[in-house]
Amino acid sequence: MTIHELLQKAWDLKLSQKIADCQAVIEPLFNAFAGLSVSEQNEVRVLRGSIMRSLGQMEESSRDLGQLRSELRAKALRLSASHHFELGLIHFMQGDFSLALDEFLASARSPKTFGFIPHSFPLTNALLCLENLGMPFEQVYAELLKECAETPPSGGVKIQIEAFALRQNFSKGEFSKIAEGAENSISEEMNQVDYFRFWAMQLPYHVKTAPLDAEKIEKLALSNPFFYQRPYRLRTFQGLTHPSDAKVTKPSEIIDRVYLWTWRWLANPESISLNQLTSLLNQIPIAKIGHRLSVEDSLFLRNSILWISLFDPSSYARTDRVLKVLQKTASFESSLLEFEANVIYYLRAKISGEDTFSMREALEASSLWNSPEVHFRELVYAMDAGTDKVNPESTPSFSSLISNIQKLIANSTHIPS
Repeated sequence: MTIHELLQKAWDLKLSQKIADCQAVIEPLFNAFAGLSVSEQNEVRVLRGSIMRSLGQMEESSRDLGQLRSELRAKALRLSASHHFELGLIHFMQGDFSLALDEFLASARSPKTFGFIPHSFPLTNALLCLENLGMPFEQVYAELLKECAETPPSGGVKIQIEAFALRQNFSKGEFSKIAEGAENSISEEMNQVDYFRFWAMQLPYHVKTAPLDAEKIEKLALSNPFFYQRPYRLRTFQGLTHPSDAKVTKPSEIIDRVYLWTWRWLANPESISLNQLTSLLNQIPIAKIGHRLSVEDSLFLRNSILWISLFDPSSYARTDRVLKVLQKTASFESSLLEFEANVIYYLRAKISGEDTFSMREALEASSLWNSPEVHFRELVYAMDAGTDKVNPESTPSFSSLISNIQKLIANSTHIPS
C-alpha cells in the first residue's frame, strides 16, 4: 500500500470516528516520518492534530495545526483541504463561526487532488456556519445536495443534513415533523439527529412533548464516546451539573441547556430550581462572547432571560439593557422564537398594567397563533382569563406550566393594582 493510500485509509477511518483503527494505520507513518516527503509529513501532522481534537485535546490540536499553518505560510505553500477543514472545526467548536466559514470554504474550494477530505464534509460545515451566522445558505445548500447526488455521502454527512432540516422545522414550530422517527432511531448509537429531536421534544409548549425516558438516557450514556460533548449533554437531559461542565467553552452547548432548563423550571420548579438556573446563566459572559453566539443562541438566551425576569417587574429596565447585547441581524428569522418572545412581552405588559391591545393584535396576526403545533395561544388565553383550564388535548406538562406561571405572576412584585 502506498503512502497516499495509507493516508487516505487513515482519513476515512478518522472521518468515520474509528479513532483507534486510524491510529493503528498511521503508526507506521510516525515511525517512518523522516523518510516521508514534505507534503506527506504535513498530512501526518494534520491527522495527528485531528486525532488530538477527537480525544478532547483541543488546545494541543489548535497549537499544532496553527504552528503548521504558520510554517507553510512562511514558505508561501498552500494548506491542504484537510488542514483547512481541521482549522475550521477548531474555530467552529470555539464558536468563531466567521473564521470557521472561511476555512471550510477554503477546504471545499481546494482541488480534489489536494487533500483527503470529501467535498461534502467542508460544504456541510460551511452550511452550519451560515445557519449560525444568520446568513443566506441556499447556494451552499444547493451545492451540497448536488455533491451528495454525484458522490454518495458518508453517514455522518447524512446525519448533519437531517439535523439541519430538523432545526429548520424547529424555527417554524413544526414539531410533528421533528417527532417523526423518534421511536425508530436511525442509529443504534446516539447521533446529532437523535440528540436534537430528544432535546426539542422535552420542551413543554408543543403537541409532541415527550419526557426523555430511561431508555433514551441510557442510549446517550452508552453512545459513541466520541459523540460531541456526550457527558455534558447527558447531564443536560438529567438536570445535573458537574465541575467538569466548566470546561465546556462552546456557547451553544451552555445555551441549549439554559433554554431547556428554563422551560423545565416554568413547568415544574421542583425539577430545576431558580438558583440552579441563574447560576448557569451567570456562567455566560454575554458582553464578552456576543460575537461567538449564533443567531439561534441569541434568541434562546434572550427568551430565557425574558422568562426569568418576567416575574420581577423591577428588573425590566435592567433586562432590556442586557438584551441589547444579544441583538443580531439575520437574513431569516425564527418564527417560533420570535413569537415566543412576543408572548412574553405581552405578559410583561399585562403585569405592568400597560395597554396590550396592539400587542394582542400582533400576536393574533402571526401564523403560529392558530397553529395546532404549539400551545402559546392557550397560554395567552389562560393568562387573560385567569384560569388554568386548557384544551384537553394539551399535555399534562403544559397544564402544569399554566398553573405554575400563574403562581409566579401572582407572586410578582410591584404589580399595579
